[in-house]
Amino acid sequence: GAIAAHRQLCNSDCPSGFYYVEDEGQIQTGGCRVCPDGSSCSATSLAMPLAELPLQRGYWRHSNRTATLYQCTVGHGGKTPCKGGSYAGTDGEGYCEDGYTGPRCEVCEVNKYFSRADGLCLECPSTGTAVYRLILVLLAFAFAVSSVVVTPSQRKPSSRRIDRWWRWAVCKFRSFLFRAKQAGLQAKAKSIISLFQIMATLTAVFEIRLPVIAQFEPLFKATEVFGLELFLPGACYGSHVEWLLYATLWPVVFALALAAAVASASVYWEWQRTTRMHRSLTRAVRSVSATMGEAG
Repeated sequence: GAIAAHRQLCNSDCPSGFYYVEDEGQIQTGGCRVCPDGSSCSATSLAMPLAELPLQRGYWRHSNRTATLYQCTVGHGGKTPCKGGSYAGTDGEGYCEDGYTGPRCEVCEVNKYFSRADGLCLECPSTGTAVYRLILVLLAFAFAVSSVVVTPSQRKPSSRRIDRWWRWAVCKFRSFLFRAKQAGLQAKAKSIISLFQIMATLTAVFEIRLPVIAQFEPLFKATEVFGLELFLPGACYGSHVEWLLYATLWPVVFALALAAAVASASVYWEWQRTTRMHRSLTRAVRSVSATMGEAG
Protein backbone atom coordinates (compact mmCIF):
# COMPACT_ATOMS: atom_id res chain seq x y z
CA GLY A 1 0.00 0.00 0.00
CA ALA A 2 2.72 2.50 0.92
CA ILE A 3 4.79 1.69 -2.17
CA ALA A 4 1.73 1.95 -4.42
CA ALA A 5 0.88 5.32 -2.87
CA HIS A 6 4.41 6.57 -3.43
CA ARG A 7 4.30 5.45 -7.06
CA GLN A 8 0.90 7.02 -7.63
CA LEU A 9 2.17 10.29 -6.19
CA CYS A 10 5.29 10.22 -8.35
CA ASN A 11 3.33 9.27 -11.46
CA SER A 12 1.07 12.23 -10.95
CA ASP A 13 4.07 14.55 -10.67
CA CYS A 14 6.31 13.05 -13.38
CA PRO A 15 5.25 13.29 -17.01
CA SER A 16 5.94 10.77 -19.73
CA GLY A 17 9.64 10.38 -20.56
CA PHE A 18 10.77 10.55 -16.92
CA TYR A 19 11.66 7.98 -14.28
CA TYR A 20 12.17 7.99 -10.53
CA VAL A 21 14.46 6.01 -8.20
CA GLU A 22 13.31 3.76 -5.36
CA ASP A 23 15.51 2.61 -2.49
CA GLU A 24 13.99 -0.22 -0.42
CA GLY A 25 10.50 0.88 -1.29
CA GLN A 26 11.16 4.58 -0.68
CA ILE A 27 11.29 7.08 -3.51
CA GLN A 28 14.53 9.05 -3.36
CA THR A 29 14.44 12.80 -3.28
CA GLY A 30 15.36 14.82 -6.34
CA GLY A 31 12.11 14.65 -8.27
CA CYS A 32 11.72 13.26 -11.76
CA ARG A 33 14.67 12.41 -13.93
CA VAL A 34 14.78 12.42 -17.71
CA CYS A 35 14.95 8.95 -19.22
CA PRO A 36 18.36 8.29 -20.79
CA ASP A 37 18.91 7.74 -24.49
CA GLY A 38 18.26 4.13 -25.38
CA SER A 39 15.30 3.67 -23.06
CA SER A 40 11.66 3.28 -24.03
CA CYS A 41 9.99 4.97 -21.08
CA SER A 42 8.68 7.77 -23.31
CA ALA A 43 6.29 5.23 -24.85
CA THR A 44 4.32 5.04 -21.59
CA SER A 45 1.92 7.66 -20.30
CA LEU A 46 3.25 7.53 -16.72
CA ALA A 47 6.67 7.71 -15.12
CA MET A 48 8.18 4.46 -13.91
CA PRO A 49 10.80 3.38 -11.39
CA LEU A 50 14.40 2.95 -12.47
CA ALA A 51 14.25 -0.79 -11.82
CA GLU A 52 11.52 -1.18 -14.46
CA LEU A 53 13.13 1.10 -17.04
CA PRO A 54 12.66 -0.61 -20.43
CA LEU A 55 15.60 -0.59 -22.84
CA GLN A 56 15.40 -0.30 -26.57
CA ARG A 57 16.83 -3.02 -28.75
CA GLY A 58 20.56 -2.46 -29.15
CA TYR A 59 21.15 -1.11 -25.62
CA TRP A 60 22.46 -2.71 -22.42
CA ARG A 61 23.02 -1.84 -18.77
CA HIS A 62 24.73 -3.70 -15.95
CA SER A 63 21.74 -3.91 -13.62
CA ASN A 64 18.31 -2.43 -12.96
CA ARG A 65 19.83 -0.04 -10.42
CA THR A 66 21.77 2.09 -12.90
CA ALA A 67 20.58 4.60 -15.46
CA THR A 68 23.82 4.39 -17.45
CA LEU A 69 23.04 2.71 -20.75
CA TYR A 70 25.54 1.43 -23.29
CA GLN A 71 24.91 1.13 -26.99
CA CYS A 72 25.63 -2.36 -28.26
CA THR A 73 27.42 -3.37 -31.43
CA VAL A 74 25.24 -3.37 -34.54
CA GLY A 75 26.51 -5.57 -37.36
CA HIS A 76 25.49 -6.17 -40.94
CA GLY A 77 21.77 -6.08 -41.47
CA GLY A 78 21.17 -4.39 -38.12
CA LYS A 79 21.98 -7.53 -36.12
CA THR A 80 22.81 -6.97 -32.46
CA PRO A 81 23.14 -9.26 -29.42
CA CYS A 82 21.16 -6.86 -27.18
CA LYS A 83 17.42 -7.44 -27.25
CA GLY A 84 16.55 -4.73 -24.73
CA GLY A 85 13.48 -5.04 -22.54
CA SER A 86 12.90 -4.34 -18.86
CA TYR A 87 14.30 -7.53 -17.28
CA ALA A 88 17.94 -7.11 -16.25
CA GLY A 89 18.67 -10.58 -14.91
CA THR A 90 22.10 -11.23 -13.40
CA ASP A 91 24.73 -8.68 -14.42
CA GLY A 92 22.58 -7.48 -17.30
CA GLU A 93 22.20 -10.90 -18.96
CA GLY A 94 18.45 -10.35 -19.21
CA TYR A 95 19.03 -7.75 -21.91
CA CYS A 96 20.98 -10.23 -24.06
CA GLU A 97 19.81 -12.68 -26.68
CA ASP A 98 20.09 -16.39 -25.90
CA GLY A 99 23.71 -17.54 -25.91
CA TYR A 100 25.13 -14.08 -25.14
CA THR A 101 26.38 -12.72 -21.81
CA GLY A 102 28.81 -10.18 -20.40
CA PRO A 103 29.22 -6.45 -21.03
CA ARG A 104 27.20 -5.33 -24.07
CA CYS A 105 26.31 -9.02 -24.51
CA GLU A 106 29.61 -9.64 -26.32
CA VAL A 107 30.70 -12.74 -24.39
CA CYS A 108 29.96 -15.90 -26.36
CA GLU A 109 29.71 -19.57 -25.55
CA VAL A 110 32.71 -21.92 -25.65
CA ASN A 111 34.43 -22.26 -29.05
CA LYS A 112 32.74 -19.11 -30.33
CA TYR A 113 33.90 -15.51 -30.71
CA PHE A 114 32.06 -12.23 -31.09
CA SER A 115 32.32 -10.60 -34.53
CA ARG A 116 31.77 -6.84 -34.38
CA ALA A 117 31.30 -6.73 -38.13
CA ASP A 118 28.42 -9.22 -37.97
CA GLY A 119 27.10 -8.36 -34.51
CA LEU A 120 26.91 -12.08 -33.78
CA CYS A 121 28.80 -14.93 -32.15
CA LEU A 122 30.49 -17.10 -34.77
CA GLU A 123 32.21 -20.47 -34.60
CA CYS A 124 35.97 -20.31 -33.98
CA PRO A 125 38.13 -21.27 -36.96
CA SER A 126 39.88 -24.62 -36.79
CA THR A 127 43.48 -25.00 -35.61
CA GLY A 128 44.43 -25.94 -39.16
CA THR A 129 43.25 -22.53 -40.36
CA ALA A 130 45.44 -20.79 -37.78
CA VAL A 131 48.48 -22.89 -38.76
CA TYR A 132 47.82 -22.18 -42.45
CA ARG A 133 47.70 -18.42 -41.80
CA LEU A 134 50.87 -18.62 -39.70
CA ILE A 135 52.72 -20.43 -42.50
CA LEU A 136 51.59 -17.83 -45.03
CA VAL A 137 52.81 -14.98 -42.83
CA LEU A 138 56.20 -16.63 -42.24
CA LEU A 139 56.62 -17.37 -45.95
CA ALA A 140 55.78 -13.77 -46.80
CA PHE A 141 58.40 -12.48 -44.37
CA ALA A 142 60.93 -15.03 -45.61
CA PHE A 143 60.38 -13.86 -49.19
CA ALA A 144 60.72 -10.21 -48.18
CA VAL A 145 63.90 -10.86 -46.20
CA SER A 146 65.45 -13.00 -48.93
CA SER A 147 64.85 -10.25 -51.49
CA VAL A 148 66.72 -7.81 -49.25
CA VAL A 149 69.64 -10.11 -48.43
CA VAL A 150 70.51 -10.63 -52.10
CA THR A 151 73.77 -8.88 -53.00
CA PRO A 152 74.00 -6.51 -55.98
CA SER A 153 76.06 -9.01 -57.99
CA GLN A 154 73.24 -11.52 -57.67
CA ARG A 155 70.57 -9.08 -58.74
CA LYS A 156 69.48 -8.40 -62.24
CA PRO A 157 70.65 -5.07 -63.71
CA SER A 158 67.12 -3.69 -63.52
CA SER A 159 66.99 -4.28 -59.77
CA ARG A 160 70.38 -2.84 -58.86
CA ARG A 161 68.87 0.65 -58.75
CA ILE A 162 66.51 -0.59 -56.06
CA ASP A 163 69.51 -1.92 -54.18
CA ARG A 164 71.17 1.51 -54.23
CA TRP A 165 68.01 3.09 -52.84
CA TRP A 166 67.87 0.36 -50.20
CA ARG A 167 71.46 1.00 -49.12
CA TRP A 168 70.75 4.74 -48.97
CA ALA A 169 67.70 4.09 -46.72
CA VAL A 170 69.70 1.79 -44.44
CA CYS A 171 72.47 4.37 -44.18
CA LYS A 172 70.00 7.12 -43.28
CA PHE A 173 68.31 4.86 -40.72
CA ARG A 174 71.63 4.04 -39.04
CA SER A 175 72.49 7.74 -38.98
CA PHE A 176 69.14 8.48 -37.33
CA LEU A 177 69.73 5.79 -34.68
CA PHE A 178 73.19 7.20 -33.94
CA ARG A 179 71.84 10.74 -33.54
CA ALA A 180 68.91 9.52 -31.47
CA LYS A 181 71.28 7.73 -29.11
CA GLN A 182 73.39 10.88 -28.73
CA ALA A 183 70.29 12.97 -28.01
CA GLY A 184 68.96 10.47 -25.46
CA LEU A 185 65.79 9.77 -27.42
CA GLN A 186 65.61 6.16 -26.25
CA ALA A 187 64.12 7.09 -22.87
CA LYS A 188 61.76 9.57 -24.54
CA ALA A 189 60.64 6.92 -27.01
CA LYS A 190 59.88 4.51 -24.16
CA SER A 191 57.78 7.19 -22.46
CA ILE A 192 55.85 7.86 -25.67
CA ILE A 193 55.22 4.14 -26.23
CA SER A 194 53.99 3.75 -22.63
CA LEU A 195 51.68 6.74 -23.12
CA PHE A 196 50.23 5.21 -26.28
CA GLN A 197 49.68 1.90 -24.48
CA ILE A 198 47.76 3.66 -21.70
CA MET A 199 45.72 5.67 -24.20
CA ALA A 200 44.87 2.52 -26.15
CA THR A 201 43.51 0.76 -23.05
CA LEU A 202 41.52 3.67 -21.57
CA THR A 203 38.62 3.25 -23.98
CA ALA A 204 38.43 -0.54 -23.74
CA VAL A 205 38.90 -0.89 -19.98
CA PHE A 206 37.51 2.27 -18.39
CA GLU A 207 35.06 3.41 -21.10
CA ILE A 208 36.82 6.79 -21.24
CA ARG A 209 36.67 8.56 -24.59
CA LEU A 210 38.86 11.63 -24.73
CA PRO A 211 39.12 13.77 -27.89
CA VAL A 212 42.89 13.26 -28.00
CA ILE A 213 42.39 9.48 -27.92
CA ALA A 214 39.85 9.58 -30.73
CA GLN A 215 42.45 11.22 -32.97
CA PHE A 216 44.79 8.24 -32.58
CA GLU A 217 42.17 5.46 -32.84
CA PRO A 218 43.04 4.73 -36.53
CA LEU A 219 46.66 4.20 -35.46
CA PHE A 220 45.60 1.84 -32.67
CA LYS A 221 43.42 -0.09 -35.12
CA ALA A 222 46.31 -0.40 -37.57
CA THR A 223 48.62 -1.96 -34.97
CA GLU A 224 46.03 -4.67 -34.27
CA VAL A 225 46.77 -6.13 -37.71
CA PHE A 226 50.07 -7.49 -36.37
CA GLY A 227 48.52 -9.08 -33.28
CA LEU A 228 47.42 -12.61 -32.56
CA GLU A 229 44.01 -11.98 -34.11
CA LEU A 230 45.78 -12.21 -37.45
CA PHE A 231 45.58 -16.00 -36.98
CA LEU A 232 42.60 -16.55 -34.66
CA PRO A 233 40.05 -14.28 -32.92
CA GLY A 234 41.08 -13.46 -29.37
CA ALA A 235 38.26 -15.45 -27.74
CA CYS A 236 39.37 -18.61 -29.58
CA TYR A 237 42.68 -18.89 -27.73
CA GLY A 238 41.06 -20.22 -24.56
CA SER A 239 41.27 -18.57 -21.17
CA HIS A 240 42.65 -15.10 -20.52
CA VAL A 241 45.84 -16.64 -19.09
CA GLU A 242 46.37 -18.61 -22.30
CA TRP A 243 45.76 -15.47 -24.33
CA LEU A 244 48.40 -13.58 -22.32
CA LEU A 245 50.82 -16.48 -22.78
CA TYR A 246 50.37 -16.53 -26.54
CA ALA A 247 50.55 -12.73 -26.73
CA THR A 248 53.85 -12.81 -24.81
CA LEU A 249 55.39 -15.57 -26.94
CA TRP A 250 54.22 -14.23 -30.31
CA PRO A 251 56.93 -11.51 -30.61
CA VAL A 252 59.57 -14.10 -29.68
CA VAL A 253 58.28 -16.51 -32.32
CA PHE A 254 58.21 -13.72 -34.87
CA ALA A 255 61.81 -12.71 -34.07
CA LEU A 256 63.01 -16.32 -34.31
CA ALA A 257 61.17 -16.79 -37.60
CA LEU A 258 62.71 -13.58 -38.94
CA ALA A 259 66.19 -14.70 -37.89
CA ALA A 260 65.61 -18.11 -39.47
CA ALA A 261 64.48 -16.44 -42.69
CA VAL A 262 67.62 -14.29 -42.79
CA ALA A 263 69.85 -17.28 -42.10
CA SER A 264 68.09 -19.42 -44.71
CA ALA A 265 68.30 -16.67 -47.32
CA SER A 266 72.00 -16.16 -46.59
CA VAL A 267 72.73 -19.88 -46.85
CA TYR A 268 70.72 -20.15 -50.05
CA TRP A 269 72.45 -17.25 -51.80
CA GLU A 270 75.86 -18.43 -50.60
CA TRP A 271 75.08 -21.82 -52.11
CA GLN A 272 74.02 -20.09 -55.31
CA ARG A 273 77.28 -18.12 -55.39
CA THR A 274 79.38 -21.24 -54.79
CA THR A 275 77.49 -23.12 -57.49
CA ARG A 276 78.07 -20.33 -60.02
CA MET A 277 81.76 -20.19 -59.16
CA HIS A 278 82.03 -23.96 -59.57
CA ARG A 279 80.34 -23.79 -62.95
CA SER A 280 82.57 -20.92 -64.05
CA LEU A 281 85.69 -22.86 -63.01
CA THR A 282 84.43 -25.96 -64.78
CA ARG A 283 83.86 -24.01 -67.98
CA ALA A 284 87.28 -22.39 -67.70
CA VAL A 285 88.99 -25.76 -67.20
CA ARG A 286 87.17 -27.23 -70.17
CA SER A 287 88.08 -24.22 -72.29
CA VAL A 288 91.75 -24.51 -71.32
CA SER A 289 91.70 -28.24 -71.97
CA ALA A 290 90.10 -27.73 -75.38
CA THR A 291 92.70 -25.03 -76.24
CA MET A 292 95.58 -27.27 -75.20
CA GLY A 293 94.10 -30.15 -77.18
CA GLU A 294 93.88 -28.03 -80.30
CA ALA A 295 97.45 -26.78 -79.81
CA GLY A 296 98.70 -30.35 -79.37
